[in-house]
Amino acid sequence: MPEVNFNSKAFTYVNNALVQKSASEILMNLLSIQLGEDVLDLGCGPGHITKKISQITKETVIGIDVSQGMIEQAVNSNQGISNLRYFVMDAENFELPINFDVIVCNSSFQWFQKPEQVLSCCFNILKQGGRIGI
Repeated sequence: MPEVNFNSKAFTYVNNALVQKSASEILMNLLSIQLGEDVLDLGCGPGHITKKISQITKETVIGIDVSQGMIEQAVNSNQGISNLRYFVMDAENFELPINFDVIVCNSSFQWFQKPEQVLSCCFNILKQGGRIGI
């Protein structure tokens, strides 16, 4: 699969990603994120789902995306939320300083060149009894 650059889509993504929004609602309901859970949004794009998650859990929520443009949009549109952080990172090779109760991966898994590496990274930072929604 060819490498895709999402930087140019960062500013229009929220308005044009209707299928992704619908899928995120279903995924969020299935994961049933609770107050007090630490959550990773893998392939967070411009951060609209990450923001919703931060309002639910009130604990640490981190969004990562390989696209600098997507992360810049997420940071700019979600300033002032104390439990929310964003990082430019490659999902196929990432490490974070905490472990998570929940990992959300909405509408981005199909873009990963090495999905087995992504899953390995996820399992390395998932708390025992944690869950992943793809």
